[in-house]
Amino acid sequence: MLPGRFAGRTGHTAYFVMEPVGEPGPFGDETWRVCWASTEEAAALIARTPNPVARSRDLAVLAAALAWVAAR
Repeated sequence: MLPGRFAGRTGHTAYFVMEPVGEPGPFGDETWRVCWASTEEAAALIARTPNPVARSRDLAVLAAALAWVAAR
């Protein structure tokens, strides 16, 4: 699990680092699509998020994941 809990509009979320197995899906209403992205591409995609709270949270999650990977 990534250290910390990340605030959204309605609560806090904990995130886990996992390794993919097989094809992704199916997903519910909250997932529009999934794709592989470099760190830079991920940050650019997150920057397009119209909700400022979600955008800030997701950038913090990306930074935490990168720090977690770098510490390994």
